[in-house]
Amino acid sequence: MKPYDDLSYRGLLRRLRTQAQAALEAYGLSKAKVKFLNYSGNTAYQIDTRNIALREPEDGRYWENHYLLRLHQWRYQTFEAIRSEMQWLGALCHDTELIVPEPIPAQDGTFVTITEVPGIPKPQYATLLRWVKGRELTKNIRPRQFHALGRVIAKLHNHTSQWQPPKGFYRQHHDWDGLFWDGGLFRFPARELWANIPKKYRDPFNKITTRVREVMEILGKGPDVFGLIHADLYVEGNVLWYHGEIRPVDFDDTAFGYWIDDLAVPLSSWQDNKAKGQFKVALLEGYQEMRSISDLELDHLDLFIGARYAVEMLYAVNAMLAVPKWAEYGRRWLNEATGNLIKFLANNQVIP
Repeated sequence: MKPYDDLSYRGLLRRLRTQAQAALEAYGLSKAKVKFLNYSGNTAYQIDTRNIALREPEDGRYWENHYLLRLHQWRYQTFEAIRSEMQWLGALCHDTELIVPEPIPAQDGTFVTITEVPGIPKPQYATLLRWVKGRELTKNIRPRQFHALGRVIAKLHNHTSQWQPPKGFYRQHHDWDGLFWDGGLFRFPARELWANIPKKYRDPFNKITTRVREVMEILGKGPDVFGLIHADLYVEGNVLWYHGEIRPVDFDDTAFGYWIDDLAVPLSSWQDNKAKGQFKVALLEGYQEMRSISDLELDHLDLFIGARYAVEMLYAVNAMLAVPKWAEYGRRWLNEATGNLIKFLANNQVIP
């Protein structure tokens, strides 16, 4: 059998499919139809059980008899972190009217399965979620979608502000150490990543990270500014649109972070768009319909937008070092993130 690290992309996917089939056995779904979706961090499959299960009732929330199976990437989220993601999703399904992926337990009642198959060097964590109805927003994005997203983000924050996580709950902290230093989900020490940022890019990176550190010290970590957030919601990604409603998905990057950071994420991909001002207004209006936000936080929203580009720079360098055959992809990612940061600093007065 060919060594795992020597597999071609197609060979890797064939090997991972055996892992997916093994994971499905834990759910009693070994005969379900399996469709590969993507290999980007986690490996995702659509699972169709119509050939082996009774049709579920139509309720407008989930696509009956369809599920999402995720094989979680190594060296990223720990077992405890993945289990905690499932616990928050379960609480959102139980406590709120938000439509989010509902976790499905395996036959033994657990929500994270561990499988081993020949030819894959390490055990694999897997989770199964109900398939949320809706479509991805890829074009004709309007302020109304940002308004709806703002409302959803506020509802998520309202829930976590009052929810008491169970014992053993763990998610990464998106404070300064978690975003830029050794508290991050990097394969290498942060000092090594910083050293591998090209010299021509270090000045903007250092400027933004220094200022972010100062502002985070001012904000502190009180419950008025800091709590459990989604951390990866974009109008054009990780949300579905269904009959005028935003439905958040992909909670893989859930973290304890600044409330304002959850609002910075969806705005960070629109700095070159003429409608960015309208999108920002709509997002904040939607949020403030459901939850208040302080002037101090709003004053630093733009800074958190810029911080997203600096975080991407570190993850791009991490990718370049971790997988040499992806070095070119990492360089393109680094150039794009740095270009965004340079343009951002030129157009926004976030550094005193």
